[in-house]
Amino acid sequence: MKVSHETYVHLNKYDDKKYVVFDFDASDSGYVLVNKQVVTLDIPDDFDPTATKIDMLQKEIQFAEKEFSKRVTKLKEEIGKLTALTFEVTT
Repeated sequence: MKVSHETYVHLNKYDDKKYVVFDFDASDSGYVLVNKQVVTLDIPDDFDPTATKIDMLQKEIQFAEKEFSKRVTKLKEEIGKLTALTFEVTT
């Protein structure tokens, strides 16, 4: 399957000898627009992104679980600090 896509070629902000390609005009972000080009991509007819999408979602779940766990740990530490008993020695 052939897919045509309009792209925007810009001068790299950090290296005048290189170019970057976006699917939008990034002139408002400090890139100098060189030209617009239509590129044709050849996508395999049997391309199925399902497995890749599932893998990406599983990685996102792992990241979310890790961040959640960190937050819960911090909250428990705060509770621990607030409920800690202090012992003062009086003479």
